[in-house]
Amino acid sequence: MGIQLYKMWCKGLNNATTWKKYSKELKLSAIRNYLSGSYALREVARKYEIPSDTTIRRWIKCIIVIEKLRILSRG
Repeated sequence: MGIQLYKMWCKGLNNATTWKKYSKELKLSAIRNYLSGSYALREVARKYEIPSDTTIRRWIKCIIVIEKLRILSRG
């Protein structure tokens, strides 16, 4: 699956089209906060008013897969 196709499917970095929309900047900021180790996943969710920590997990998974696809596409 190509990078562009995965991005469209994943919607992890694009603005959501259902329920509540989160900007790319908010998503990346929430992910950085969590990955810094300063906050637990639930704390990040509360801080950014995200109803479920599962949403943040999905964003992280999307970024990891996209980065892996980028590395693989370089050969």
